[in-house]
Amino acid sequence: MQVGLLTFGNRAIVRWNLITYSNVDDIVSAINSDQFPAGRGNTNLYDGLFRMRTELFSPDHGSRLDVPHIAIVITDGHATRNQHLTVPEAKRCWDAGIQVLLDF
Repeated sequence: MQVGLLTFGNRAIVRWNLITYSNVDDIVSAINSDQFPAGRGNTNLYDGLFRMRTELFSPDHGSRLDVPHIAIVITDGHATRNQHLTVPEAKRCWDAGIQVLLDF
């Protein structure tokens, strides 16, 4: 199992990449820890999608061509920063083969 975590507010931050944890117990422990704060400020969905595509789902961070690239994006609302860049970046994610599931 490979899981990465990225948070975004005013800007996106990769908290861990696809090769940081290798088993379910470590992933659950990391999620339940206080090692990362929630994103603060605006909702920069563009930056989250951009960093997901270019950093999180890159071979350097553990991405493999032989497995599906699935992202679950959880947000408190619509983009409030770089709004004009969000839809084009979402299309680039789709073109890169990343299946993005969005939940408000």
